[in-house]
Amino acid sequence: MEYVRDYAMYTAIFGIFSFSWFGWAQENPRKSWRKYIGIASATAY
Repeated sequence: MEYVRDYAMYTAIFGIFSFSWFGWAQENPRKSWRKYIGIASATAY
C-alpha cells in the first residue's frame, strides 16, 4: 500500500505519453497497421 501513489503516477504519465504517441501515429498509417494502432491507442487511454 505504501507505493500506490507512485504506481498511479507511473500509470498516468505513461498513459498520457502513449496516448499522445499512438494518436500521432494515427495521422497516416499503413492500412494494415490501422487496427493495431487503434487498439493500442484505446488501451493507452
